[in-house]
Amino acid sequence: GDVLAIPYAYAPEDTVIAQTPLARATDVQGPSIAILTAQPAVPQEQASVMPDLTWETVTAFARAIIHAGFKLAPLQNPIIAATSQPQAVPGATAAATPAPTTQSSAPAGTVISQSPPAGSLIPAGATIQLTVQP
Repeated sequence: GDVLAIPYAYAPEDTVIAQTPLARATDVQGPSIAILTAQPAVPQEQASVMPDLTWETVTAFARAIIHAGFKLAPLQNPIIAATSQPQAVPGATAAATPAPTTQSSAPAGTVISQSPPAGSLIPAGATIQLTVQP
């Protein structure tokens, strides 16, 4: 009969994990037996689920992110992140551009957005971007 193999982490390699017909079968239609054997499991890439860091202080999580093996992108200021225009030079007259809104009720140093979003599966070594209330 046929001999097939599948990745299976719960048995040594080449161990029979299933067969047809079953052992002690009575109504066997032919002399052929099909077996399924175990092969080494395919290594899984290590990944984690991204937690929701919004409304948390960046100091509480920055060190944990790095110690967990992730990279922390330079922190984003919501005003800088929301505009593509250069920052005004102190003392210079700025054009009348509406200022982007921030989450004004969030205390300074609070994460107000993140990438990847909460609940995302992130591979080991991924870069995490946090936008922080100034």
